[in-house]
Amino acid sequence: MIRRLDDALRSDLAAAPVDRRLALFEAATMSRCATAPSERPSRGRGTDPPSGPARRTPGVLVELSSRAAAQRYRVALCGLTTDVEVRDRQLGWRHAYEVHQVLVPVREEPRILNRLARAWQSGVTLLTAAGPVASEPRQAAAAAAAWRSVLLVGGPGRGAGCLRVRLADASAADLLARAAVILGVPVRTVRRPGGYLVIVDDPVAVARLLAGVSAGLPETPAAALVPAV
Repeated sequence: MIRRLDDALRSDLAAAPVDRRLALFEAATMSRCATAPSERPSRGRGTDPPSGPARRTPGVLVELSSRAAAQRYRVALCGLTTDVEVRDRQLGWRHAYEVHQVLVPVREEPRILNRLARAWQSGVTLLTAAGPVASEPRQAAAAAAAWRSVLLVGGPGRGAGCLRVRLADASAADLLARAAVILGVPVRTVRRPGGYLVIVDDPVAVARLLAGVSAGLPETPAAALVPAV
């Protein structure tokens, strides 16, 4: 039985030191793994949460199930714009649930989305680099940032001594597996209907991984991962 990560751990993840060179990569990873933001009705037939296509709301960058994750996302964007808002909404009818939307001015949205796309690609390039770069502190910091972002999104769960992350995006699953290798954590990826499971089975490795991504890693000493504004 998979149990969702508890609120206390998610709060610890959100409170980890922010490396400004990796902040946009964290946000981009969260966007990649989260449900597409949309405007959903406040009353429904009890589906929890609703599935199927829905109209995207202009200005809403991401929609998350955790307020701690939404606040972390907001902090990550502070280098791009000071006008970032987190909006909490309670949806559903028979089975109420909360979503936390991160909003920016519509006029700034294209520029921010472009920067997030560039940050994602920069992170992929760094984490998939072969050779000596694999031992560089900035690559280890990026690997921790990738895991922290995915854990914050709200999809992971823990069983007895294991950690399982379910992802719909193949590239995100591959990146997470590569990040685990960089961090020295044994991991396996399993294809499942509708997505992938990235699994850490060793209880010691799970504890080490969670401690590392919660505490954060030192600031990257080399050139910035994300280009300056």
